[in-house]
Amino acid sequence: MFNKNFKKIALVSALVAGMFICGASLTGKVFASDGEGHGGEKVELKVSGMSCGACSSKVKTALEHCDGVNKVEVSHKTGTAVVEIDENKINKEELIKVIKKSGFKAEES
Repeated sequence: MFNKNFKKIALVSALVAGMFICGASLTGKVFASDGEGHGGEKVELKVSGMSCGACSSKVKTALEHCDGVNKVEVSHKTGTAVVEIDENKINKEELIKVIKKSGFKAEES
């Protein structure tokens, strides 16, 4: 029972933290797209400090919670994040800040 409740609390905490990384509010829109990737500018960033799949997932989750992000692909093997964005809602500099807040270094490719 304790383990099951702990997992739920941890999941909710991670989701709330991800929302605040991007400045989203609890009442605002959390996900920017319907998951079908409806186009936009494609941004490729070099991300350093990722050493495993959990690192990639952390970066991907943080980026997915940003308004204006349509699609995200992150690889710790290549050290890249490819992000499809609505450039009217978010820009490269904001993406880099989000990655840095999640504990990694990022720069334009």
